[in-house]
Amino acid sequence: MWGLIHVDQGELLYRITDARRPASEQQLAAGGDLGVVQPTIAHLVEITGPVRFWVEFFKAGSL
Repeated sequence: MWGLIHVDQGELLYRITDARRPASEQQLAAGGDLGVVQPTIAHLVEITGPVRFWVEFFKAGSL
């Protein structure tokens, strides 16, 4: 399942930690870019302060 991380308030840190992908880090903030969560790819979400966010899930092939 694919996912999109939507931040409504505050910000969080989204990291790709999977050995099959280059390590990456993205600061997600309200009103900014969405975080794209790929199926089976290891990742971490770190709360960096007060935040409200949600994840929208999609079946593979529906994005």
